[in-house]
Amino acid sequence: MQENDTHFVKKILDKLKSLKGFESDKELCSYLNVKPATLSNWKSRGNIDYTLIFTKCVQDSIDLNWLILGSTHNSTVNATGNSNDYEKLLIEKERVIQLQQKYIERLERERK
Repeated sequence: MQENDTHFVKKILDKLKSLKGFESDKELCSYLNVKPATLSNWKSRGNIDYTLIFTKCVQDSIDLNWLILGSTHNSTVNATGNSNDYEKLLIEKERVIQLQQKYIERLERERK
């Protein structure tokens, strides 16, 4: 586990909780239909059930780009922007692609 992973997971969960108007992790657990211990493990291990998160987002029309990247798919980098910002954006977009590939693989395994 890397510290970046735990931060990334906490950020996703916090954004989802905020978007849904939940004030507590208990409300988020209820929404996701997981036990509080599961949510706590996700945060401490830096790993979440992406299939569950993505499915909930699709059901509720939540923009996955916003949830993962903090922007919509139509967002562009300002041409005068810092190259570090651009590099960070590319890294995050690559991470999203990897997550989406894992999600697709899980769906394909479940379908069999």
